[in-house]
Amino acid sequence: MSTITILYFASIRTHLDLERETVPLPLQPPSSSTTLADLPRIIYQLHPSEKTKQILQGCMWSVDEEMVDLEDEAEGKRVLRGGETVGVIPPVSGG
Repeated sequence: MSTITILYFASIRTHLDLERETVPLPLQPPSSSTTLADLPRIIYQLHPSEKTKQILQGCMWSVDEEMVDLEDEAEGKRVLRGGETVGVIPPVSGG
């Protein structure tokens, strides 16, 4: 079975009290594929709360340490095949 590793950063890490999790593919049976654009909904299904949904709306994403624009991926272009590490990066502020 193929899996991906999801790394959580900043507020999503704090909210979920989770640094990482490994999940099997495909993440949305009966479909045979999962795309990066599917992940916000899937993470919400794994961790359902209004706070999870709010945080995910502003996140940036990386796949194997490469930043990816989720809006560009909305058409399902980036299929996750297994073995990828996906970073969920909420907005952060600093001074």
